[in-house]
Formats: sequence, structure tokens, C-alpha cells
Amino acid sequence: MAACDKVFMDSVHGCVAMPPLCVRIIDTPEFQRLRYVKQLGIGYFVYPGASHNRFEHCIGVSHLAGKLVEALALGQEDLNISSSDILCIKVAGLCHDLGHGPFSHLWDQFMKQCKKSHHEHEERSCRMLDYLLAKHEIEIKPEDTTFIKALILGDKDTQGTGRGKDKCFLYDVVNNVRNGIDVDKWDYLQRDSHHLGIPITFSYERLIRCVKVMEVGGSGRQICYREKVAGDVLDMFSVRYELHKKAYQHRVCHKLDRMLLDAFVKADPYFSVKVVGDDGVLRRFSLSECESDMTAFSMLTDDVMQRILWEPLETLNNAKSIIKDMYCRQLYEDVGQVVLPENSPENAETMTKKMYHYLNTLEHCEVSEEAKQCLKVSEVKLGYGSKGSYPLEKVMFYSKKNNLVTCDELPDGICPSRYTCSYLHVLSTSREERILCVLHEAFDYAREELRLKETRPARVFLLILLVVLAAAAAAAAAAAAVAPSSVCPSVEVLLVTVVLVPCCLCLMMLLPSYSS
Repeated sequence: MAACDKVFMDSVHGCVAMPPLCVRIIDTPEFQRLRYVKQLGIGYFVYPGASHNRFEHCIGVSHLAGKLVEALALGQEDLNISSSDILCIKVAGLCHDLGHGPFSHLWDQFMKQCKKSHHEHEERSCRMLDYLLAKHEIEIKPEDTTFIKALILGDKDTQGTGRGKDKCFLYDVVNNVRNGIDVDKWDYLQRDSHHLGIPITFSYERLIRCVKVMEVGGSGRQICYREKVAGDVLDMFSVRYELHKKAYQHRVCHKLDRMLLDAFVKADPYFSVKVVGDDGVLRRFSLSECESDMTAFSMLTDDVMQRILWEPLETLNNAKSIIKDMYCRQLYEDVGQVVLPENSPENAETMTKKMYHYLNTLEHCEVSEEAKQCLKVSEVKLGYGSKGSYPLEKVMFYSKKNNLVTCDELPDGICPSRYTCSYLHVLSTSREERILCVLHEAFDYAREELRLKETRPARVFLLILLVVLAAAAAAAAAAAAVAPSSVCPSVEVLLVTVVLVPCCLCLMMLLPSYSS
């Protein structure tokens, strides 16, 4: 730690030293805004301990980024990692979440639903970094600024990103789009589990001690891990899956997310953020327009929910009503959940269409139309990795003799049999019994349709097989009648009966299901 570094006391990593450049960035309103953006968004309404914010997470990621790169520089001097490289990586870790909107990832869902020009939060982070540096006159070399933004984006195209191809491995430190092992994940797994009160076994310390940069075929230099820590790497992905299942995708969190998303959509045309430009002119931006102006966006935090509630406009009454229901725990009602088979083409849209189809057949048109307005279907995906693939597929390991080891060469049984799980969560915005009754019927119909569609190929095969067996049994019976054999006739009749009767029974059960 340098003498001029400033020390922060972190609840997860203990004493964290920040270099002067990082401190200058921290001490700006744009970065301080992250104090008021919850790390787990609406999860705080379900887990009261999850009160931590993007502010401390960014400091933790910066600390771990420096720790990992310093370990690489110390262990492999031939990598030529300079002090400037280390500083840039610390700044990238610090600024990687500058672009998160209110309630973190919920904001991205809101922008997609509004169908406005939308940037991922990494891209917004780069724009906010440019805005912050220019506004506060923080000087960083142009090539270093380009490098920092490429690190935030996880940019593998090293042309024009501030560093050469010999340092391409550095782009896997903060945002590893190759295999998902990065310091961002290391920090949020430790921090979220700590504040949620969910114990985990994963520790990044062992990975840092067993890391090395190696040349991997035509892919250039990559960060690799000793094969003996493959279980620890898998443990990291397993912990991610468990936190998604128990916390991030919690059933009540999903309800609250859906309600707040609806409130934002209803408030968007009427709620405005007021910004006075450099020319002294007052400009107004709706919620979905704030991304187009970094000054307006920097004024958005989680308190936008309260600001909507306090705004004295009747046009916001629908949004206010939803927010009040959230506070009073009058949540959307569960209609049902259906787990999707692996590689199923079904999604929220097809489920909605099936339920609409049933509702259209009802004689009570008023109830049917009301039920359609109250129906909300969402797809929830759980996986060991972001893409739902084999978690270690793109991770490279090395042996004690420094030979490269792929995931195929690891011991059998190290990975789970299934890496992803998807299900559809159906909700009703109404709590009225007559609406819920109709939606439950529509859900049962759609679920049965889904079950029949998924099992239909197997049913067709079984149907054909049974027809063939029945035909063979009938042919055997006819042959026995024409040319009696020495075998006792009663035995032949018994054999035909044993084959033919079950076939007929199975056909009787399958035909109605298949025809539906």
C-alpha cells in the first residue's frame, strides 16, 4: 500500500486501500449516487439484511481487481504488467457499475418494456465515466481511458483499446465474457451472501493462489487455473445458482419486481426529471428518456419510487396505487408455475397465447376480458452460468507440470447433470376470486397443452409400436388357426391374449390424449 492511498473499512474485505485517482472518482456526486442504488434492488423488501448498495460493491471489485492482477504481476514478471495497467484495472473495477439505474437490473427490464433506445449497464457505465471525468476535470491519458472502458465492457478486440494483444488476458479480470470467472462475481457472491445471511463455501483466495496466464492455441493468452481447484471453480458457479434460486429469483422478489415495473411503466408518461442545462434552460425528461442525458440519469436513484408516490399529480394515481400495495404487502396473486423441459421452445409469450385462447372460449365475456388485463406471465431462468451451458466448458486449467488441461480431461462426476432450469411464473394483478378462478382454469388448460405438446413425439412412437405389436399378435393368432401346431392351443391363446389385451388397453388410453 502506498503512503498516499486512502483506506476504507469494508464489511467483507476488511481494510481496502484506494489510490488517489480512485479516491478522486469516489469523491464525486456521480459516484456517491451509488450509495442510493441497492445491490439487490427490490430484494431488500424480502431480505431486510440486504441493505448493501452498489457503492461498496464497486469498491470491493476495485480491491479484488488489483489483488488479482498484482498476484499475476508478482508471479509472472514476463507478462510486463505495469503500474499503469494495475491502476487502470482498479479504476475499471471501481466504475464498472456507474451505469446502473434505480433498483439495478429492474431498470434494464423497464427500458426494454418501454422499447426506447436502450444500452446495457456496462455501456452506460462508460458514458457516465466520460461524463464524470469531463465534469470534474479528472485527467487520464486518452489511451488509458479507452483501456478502462474496454475492461468494463470485457472487450476482446484489442485493436484500439489502449493495450496490445499480449495483454488480452487483462480484459477477463473485471468483466469476463469468455467464461464468467471475474472479480465482479467474486465480490457480489461474498457480499450478497454476507448480507442475505445465506452461508456459502466459495472463497476466491484459493483461486488467486492458483492462477497463471498461459498461451491457449489461437486464442492468445488466457487466465488459467490449477486443475486441483476445478472443484472450487465449480463451487463458484454452484453458489451463484443457489443465490439465484434462494434470493435473486425468490418468488416474492419476482412479484415485487413485476409490480414496480408496472408502476414505472404507468408513471413514465407523466413523471419527469427536471434538468437545468449549461445554457440555463430548464428541460424535462420522462423516466425512459433519462438515459439520453447523463445529467438527468445521474439524478435517478432508488428514491424515484418515493418521488412518484409524493408527486401531487392525479395522472400518477395508477402508479401510486401499485406502490402503496407494495408497501401494504397487497401483492400480485400467484396463479401457478410450470417448469419447462430442457430446450423447450415454450416461453412467456406462448403461455400467454394459450391462456388467452382458453379465455376467448368462455361465455362470460366481461370476466374473460378482465382476466386478460390482469394476466402477467414471466419466464424465470436459473443456471450455473449466464448462458446456461456447461459451467467449465470455456475455463482452461493447467497441471502441475504446466500442461494445459481442458474440462474434458477433468475427473468424471465433477459437474451436475443439468446446468440450467427454466420455469414460467403466472401472476394476477387482481385479487378478486372470480378473476382468479378463471385464470386458474386457463392456467390448467395451458399447462395441459404444454404437457401434451412435449410428450406428443413419444406418444406417437409408442402408438406405432403398439399397433405393430397388436398386428403381430393378430397375425400369430390367424396362423395358429390355419395351421395348428403341436403346442397346446390354450398356450397359443394365452400368448395372444398377453400381447393383444395390453396393446388394446394402451391404445384406448393413448388415443383420447393424442387426439386432444
